Amino acid sequence: MTIYEISGNIGEWLQVSRPYDRVYVSIGGKINQSEQRFHYPDAVKDNVYSSNAGYQMVPAFLRNSEEATLSIVVDRDFSTCQTIFTRQNLDILLVDADVSLGIKHLIQDIMAYITGRKIPPSHFMICNFIRFSCPNVLEQALEESVPKKIQRYLGRYSGYEDCFYQWYGYSIYTYNLVYQYRRYDLIRCLHGCQLIRLFESAFRTLSIHSSNVQLLQGDGESQQKMVSGFLQCSVDFTESVAMSSTKPLFYNYL
Repeated sequence: MTIYEISGNIGEWLQVSRPYDRVYVSIGGKINQSEQRFHYPDAVKDNVYSSNAGYQMVPAFLRNSEEATLSIVVDRDFSTCQTIFTRQNLDILLVDADVSLGIKHLIQDIMAYITGRKIPPSHFMICNFIRFSCPNVLEQALEESVPKKIQRYLGRYSGYEDCFYQWYGYSIYTYNLVYQYRRYDLIRCLHGCQLIRLFESAFRTLSIHSSNVQLLQGDGESQQKMVSGFLQCSVDFTESVAMSSTKPLFYNYL
C-alpha cells in the first residue's frame, strides 16, 4: 500500500500508474478532526461523536479488497490531514486541487483511465462530500453546483451515469450515508421533511450508526414506497456490506 500526493494534472499520474481493478473517488473528504457535533435535534447538541472522515476517504467496503484498488481523494491542502487507513492492495492518491474550478478536467482524466482500463461501473464510484455544517451564501452555492457539474460531466460516459453518490451531510440521522445522485436527488428534495419526521419517530437511540434507518416504517403504501426508495438508493460507507442486497458488486465486499 502506497500513499501518493500530487498537485496538478491527475491524468499524467494515472497514465504512468500501475493498473487497478477498482477505483473510488472521494471529493472533499479529508480528516481534519476526530470528533463531530450536531446542531439538531436539541437532545444531541452537547454530545460528541466520532468523525467519519476517515471512511469518506477509504470506505469500509474497500478495506478488505483482494483486488488492486485505488482511492483518489480530492481536496485542498492535505498538510493537516491526520492518519489515513492503510491496507495491502489499496493505494491512496491525494490530489490537492480546487474542485470548484476544475471538475470538468478532473472527471475527464479519471474517466479516460476508467474506460481505457475497461473498469466496469460496478467497480467504480465517485462520492462528493463537499457539505458544510452551517453554510454561508457562497458555501451553499458550492454545495448545489458541485454535484450538478459532476453528474453532468459523468453523464457523458454511457453506463457510468449512476456511479456518482452524494453525501447527505451533517445530519445525525444520515451522517454515514451517501445516495445515488442521478436516481434520488430530486426525490430526496421532495421527501426530505417527511423522512425527517420518520427518523424522529423511528430512531430508538440518537446514534450515528446507520442501523437505525432499518427501523423506518411508513404508514400506508405511499410512505412505504418512500422509505423503500430511500433505503435502495442509500449506501453506508462505514459498513463493509451495503444496506441493500440490490447494490452492485462494488458495495458488497465480505
